[in-house]
Order: sequence, then C-alpha cells, then structure tokens
Amino acid sequence: MSVDADNIKKEYSREYRGTVVVENILQDLETAYTELEAIHEVYLETFDSESEDDKPKINELNHDLTGMVKKLEAPIFAGSIRDYPSFKVNYERHMLSSYGKDPYALKQCFNGEALTVVKGVDNDFEEMFRRLDMKYGRAEKLVDQILNELKRLKKVQEGDNIKFISVVETVEKCWLDLKRRTSKQR
Repeated sequence: MSVDADNIKKEYSREYRGTVVVENILQDLETAYTELEAIHEVYLETFDSESEDDKPKINELNHDLTGMVKKLEAPIFAGSIRDYPSFKVNYERHMLSSYGKDPYALKQCFNGEALTVVKGVDNDFEEMFRRLDMKYGRAEKLVDQILNELKRLKKVQEGDNIKFISVVETVEKCWLDLKRRTSKQR
C-alpha cells in the first residue's frame, strides 16, 4: 500500500472511531431524555393537582429536577471579531433571562482585549454592548478578517490530503461565519 493510501486509511479509521463515540453519546442522551420525559410527566400530573397533600411531593420533584439540570455557564468573549456574533447571540438567549441587564453579569463574560474595551463603562450594560458592537460587531470588519484569512491560504500540493482537509475546514469556517452574520441581519 502506498503512503497516501496508508494516510487516508488512518484518517478514515480515526474519523470512524470518532463517529462511534458520538453514536454512543447520542444513545446515552436519548436514554437520559426518555428518563427525563417520564419524570416530567409525573411532575406535570402532580402540578395539575391542587391538593394540599401533594405539596410535599411537588417540592421533592422540583428539587429532583433542579438537581438534574446543570446550570449553563456564561459565554466567554476575549476579543475575537469572529467570535463576537455567536457570543452576543448566546448571551442574549441564555443570560438575559437569568440576569437581565446586569452590567456585572455581562462583565464576568469578558477577558483579554474585550475586558479592556469595556473598562470605564463597566457599570453600564447598554454602553458596554454599544462599545463591543462598534469594535467587534461591524460587518465590514468581519468580512475583512475573513478575506485576509482566505488570502493567506497556501496552494496545496497534490496528494497532501491532510493539508487539503485543513484548507477545506478553513474555507468552511469562513463560510459559516459569513452565513451566521448574514442570517442575523435578516
């Protein structure tokens, strides 16, 4: 077998093992989801009851369900233009409902350059997002960064499958970032 065929076989084998792991995780998630649905049914039936006798059971079920759900961790943003659109969407979807427009909660999501950008206005939620939008949320800056990354790509030598895969992944990431940006604007 040639070296290229060996490399392709190794790459396929690695991808196949990864697929098996993902399938096992999916099966575990499906089992956990089925169990959660069963508990949820009991929970709903209990809440439909207005009997005082059910109050202790309601409290117990509520405690059990609360313990089963892991609290979401806050999204982190360090100052990458490419990461900002997804950070903002994740923050608005998952954090606003819990913390509202608390500037302290928002500030805890930042490190590095992003923390420097909001320094001095870190007690004003709206102003922090305004500054972040100006620095990281402008479409032209995102497009420029993506174009620069695409321009830096080197020609792939024929038979260099690993480098080819890397180039394809880079192009795909650029396309997905642009797609996310354009779908957000609609």
